[in-house]
Amino acid sequence: MNTSKGKTGPHVIVTTEDRNIYNALEKYEQSKAGDRNQLKFYVNRNDVMQGSGNPKHLGKISTDSVHLSAIVALKLQLHSYVIFGNCCSNWHNVVFDFVYSGCSRTNGVPQCFQEDADPKYHICCAWLTTEECKGQNV
Repeated sequence: MNTSKGKTGPHVIVTTEDRNIYNALEKYEQSKAGDRNQLKFYVNRNDVMQGSGNPKHLGKISTDSVHLSAIVALKLQLHSYVIFGNCCSNWHNVVFDFVYSGCSRTNGVPQCFQEDADPKYHICCAWLTTEECKGQNV
């Protein structure tokens, strides 16, 4: 964080197993270079990016690396003041349980993307039968 030239933009902690998300963040940061008001992203740049929560999809990634990435992701998520998550994800449901138990920085309530007022943030779960999710491959 650059504090020598005054305030910086909002800080956002991002965790994902999708490399495309990280690539988009890097592209955004490059396009806004030098803009004091740009969002500042905190990410685990050493995440293994397994692309799936399924251990069968690990390929050549060691289980030790996956465990370390998971612990770093958990630490980052619990360090947030506001937490948004994909409530289709077992991982996010565990994170939310930690938050409800008082194991995080926030005193707030975590929020599911599925419950956001703006439908563009909705993520369809395999078990959802809403009109917007019918026919989607999840």
